[in-house]
Amino acid sequence: MSGPPRLALVALATLCVAPSLSAQLTVAERTHGERTSTHAEVLAFIDSLAHHGALMHRGVLGHSPQGKVLPYVVLSRPLVTTPAAAHRSGKPVYYIEANIHAGEVEGKEAVQMLMRDLTVGSLKPLLDSVIVLFVPIYNADGNDLFGPQDINRGEQLGPELVGVRPN
Repeated sequence: MSGPPRLALVALATLCVAPSLSAQLTVAERTHGERTSTHAEVLAFIDSLAHHGALMHRGVLGHSPQGKVLPYVVLSRPLVTTPAAAHRSGKPVYYIEANIHAGEVEGKEAVQMLMRDLTVGSLKPLLDSVIVLFVPIYNADGNDLFGPQDINRGEQLGPELVGVRPN
């Protein structure tokens, strides 16, 4: 196929792909680093990945002192949902926890990007040889206590509003 029919097909494919790619951008990516994700936005991002076909096992690690869900996500191919299944697979298991100190926002944003790239992006083939367990937002309460970065995390550069260290 060449000429106008091929160009039309490429244009249609671009239109079909563009919405799903933009739906997979993190808050930090969408705002060019000016904002970081709230707890609700992290949960929505995980839901968005599942909605766009990401093969994952989701669960609840626990609840914060304020009652917020502390999610975990397991990624692998084929998908494993129990520790026994992970052990039987013989694959190495990596545990990645982010947002331990809520003002340190980079890890939380990077984990979301990595989950995206491993499930619906270019890193998908890696899941054939590893199992990754993510806890993308460990300090859910501190994360949402946004305040000026120069007060909450004066030694770092941006974003303007960040959470606080303690839970």
